[in-house]
Amino acid sequence: MSFTGKETFLATYIFLLAGVFGEQGRYFSICASEGSTVVFSRPPSEGKGGFWYKKELGVKNLLHMPEYKTRSSTYDNTRLLLIKDVKLMDSGVFGYTSSSTRESHGVLLSVMGTPGMVNSTALTQSLLDKQCWSVMHSSRICALKGSSVDMHCLYSYPKDLKITTTIWYTDWKPLKNNPDDISVDEQFQNRVEYIGNKENNCTLRINQLRERDTLKKYKFRFINDQSTGYSGSDIKLSLTNLQVIVNPITVNEGQNVSLTCRTTCILSTNPIYIWYKNSHPVSDKHIGINNTQHLNQVTSEDAGSYSCAVKGHEEHPSPAETLNVRYAPKSTSLSVSRSGELVEGSVVTLTCNSDANPPVQNYTWNKKTENETVVIGTGKSINLTLASGDGGLYYCTAWNEVGFQNSSTFQDTLSGAVVPLAAVSAAAVVSVIVILLVLILVWLRKRGRNASRVNALSSGIQQRNNHSLYAVSGIAATSSSEQGMDVSASDDVQYASVQFKKSTGREMPFCPTAQSHQEEQDVQYAAVNTCRPNAASCTGGGEEVYSTINKTRTRP
Repeated sequence: MSFTGKETFLATYIFLLAGVFGEQGRYFSICASEGSTVVFSRPPSEGKGGFWYKKELGVKNLLHMPEYKTRSSTYDNTRLLLIKDVKLMDSGVFGYTSSSTRESHGVLLSVMGTPGMVNSTALTQSLLDKQCWSVMHSSRICALKGSSVDMHCLYSYPKDLKITTTIWYTDWKPLKNNPDDISVDEQFQNRVEYIGNKENNCTLRINQLRERDTLKKYKFRFINDQSTGYSGSDIKLSLTNLQVIVNPITVNEGQNVSLTCRTTCILSTNPIYIWYKNSHPVSDKHIGINNTQHLNQVTSEDAGSYSCAVKGHEEHPSPAETLNVRYAPKSTSLSVSRSGELVEGSVVTLTCNSDANPPVQNYTWNKKTENETVVIGTGKSINLTLASGDGGLYYCTAWNEVGFQNSSTFQDTLSGAVVPLAAVSAAAVVSVIVILLVLILVWLRKRGRNASRVNALSSGIQQRNNHSLYAVSGIAATSSSEQGMDVSASDDVQYASVQFKKSTGREMPFCPTAQSHQEEQDVQYAAVNTCRPNAASCTGGGEEVYSTINKTRTRP
């Protein structure tokens, strides 16, 4: 592709061979890509004071020709000729002549394609057909920081030669015939891989790209079985991160937005961009062209955080950028809060709710009647006191700087469904009085029954005679003078019956035990155990004393 720097000695050596070929009508042939820079070197044997020329334009000083005046220059007493930005029309034979040179010799330059054609099969075949010396690759490569990059490269040479060594390098130390391979550099250990061959592919892969990798210039060199080598020109590596540009960053619903996945250099791999919204792939309803995503007629659903990535390098996405979509209030609704049944004088709380971006800045409350609509208040909530004859429709309006929306309505009407407050109060008082009277009557009746039962019980009389216990049986019919009431006025006559039993000779304490026996429906028995005094225990059995109470209703 070119002869530069450390390759000067090599170019001179090859150029001497070209002189021999020139005598036989052959030229040393090199190939270069369009837009690159080439350097030619003359043999030291050719005298000073000469000039470079292009055979097709005649033996004239190349530096004086309009086509090359601004693109070419010589160095080291005309020993080196540099032509930059080579074009397809530069293809041809270049030579050097001087007064001491009997005949001119030259180099055949073939300018082919562009750097973007490096992967072209047609270009590779063309290089092989021409059998020219060449290393063709892009002069600049851009890749994502942290990712990997393939430096695609093609090389060619005369077919009668065999390639023995291929080298990628960044430095060529003085006094060394060949540079050290990049794989032995500590900076690139375990990160580089030569994926080319010794025929025409010289591609190099670098993994885990780092910022300091951009400080190097990368070159490829190949050596044949005759120890002749040829090096390509420098490759400049640039690294970039991805950045999302949202334009505009804030929009109203219905407007269009463009998202751009920006890099600081043009990626060299014709990348396919992938877009994400809130870490999920963007739907197909929007259009993506190259590194730009177009969002047409956005809605509130399009709002969110957007990021981008390059296909094959999804692990290195861009930072997210937020798209803000503004919209007028929507889903505006009215809610009613109340306690109990709606009656005249009841207070209800009306609350307005709405979804908006930016948030609702103001709520207004409106009352609509048959004749007019008036604003009755502001704020998210209001309290409303119900009154008969003052009905109407109430609704709220939510506002923000984008627009507004009305809520549903609430009807304040007391007709038919609501009882006046005075009627409700009177009914409540009557209900309370009736309940109190019923409770009093029930209590009095219950008290009278309890008193009758207490008076009906007779007392058992214990009489001690000859260590015997006697019980008196009689009618417990008290006189009216003793009870303070008329016997004839009582509905019930109570009897008490006491039986006498002979003592068994043991003193038993009097220990009542409640035992209930049912003999017939209107007779109740109470069993009493009699015990001698100071006795340790009470005995049952045949020593029970029964008290019988007969309840007999008197006849009028």
